[in-house]
Amino acid sequence: MKAVVLAAGLGTRMSAKIPKPLLKVAGREILYRSLKILSELGVDEFIIVVSKKRELIEEFLKRHGFKYKIVRNDHPERGNGYSFYLAKDYVDDRFVLIMGDHVYEREFIERAIRGNGLIGDRIARFIDVDEAMKVICRNGRVDRIGKDLDKFDYVDTGFFVLTPDVFKYAEELVKSKHEVSLSEIMERAKVPVTDVSGYFWIDIDTPEELKRA
Repeated sequence: MKAVVLAAGLGTRMSAKIPKPLLKVAGREILYRSLKILSELGVDEFIIVVSKKRELIEEFLKRHGFKYKIVRNDHPERGNGYSFYLAKDYVDDRFVLIMGDHVYEREFIERAIRGNGLIGDRIARFIDVDEAMKVICRNGRVDRIGKDLDKFDYVDTGFFVLTPDVFKYAEELVKSKHEVSLSEIMERAKVPVTDVSGYFWIDIDTPEELKRA
């Protein structure tokens, strides 16, 4: 099984000298923790989508012995949906998709990797829900995703278990507009939603969130 890791974000709110995935939480790099746990659960190759400072991420991957392929995104301003689209030629079966700046506890990943589609959390107790992507479901699938939804069923955890057919929806959007979000792709694809609620996970966009994590 392969995992795609989106690590091409510009990180404008962090002002860090290193890419966000290499920031440490509890003494370990965010990227190391996710890749180590996924490796132990059956993921045998990582597709890392990177932009700036990609040499730092590649050196890190080599040093820790992970099997990987680097995919360059020279246009990170086109959004995380575009970054995801660039991974289309590197997966040919069911795969995991995670965000490079999210921290997940092991129990979360163990349950999430057995799911399908978007992994949603009904509780989301460790994050600022106002800032999070919320999900409305219909018949067990994504109907709408957005930050400004007043009523919702889940919070988007940034963890997905997908099949390659999702890339046809990504391609439609990439060809029709310049900036594409991952949420738009998942909404158009109507991916299934799996409930994994109550476990620790957090996305890190600000110094305050890094401290909280």
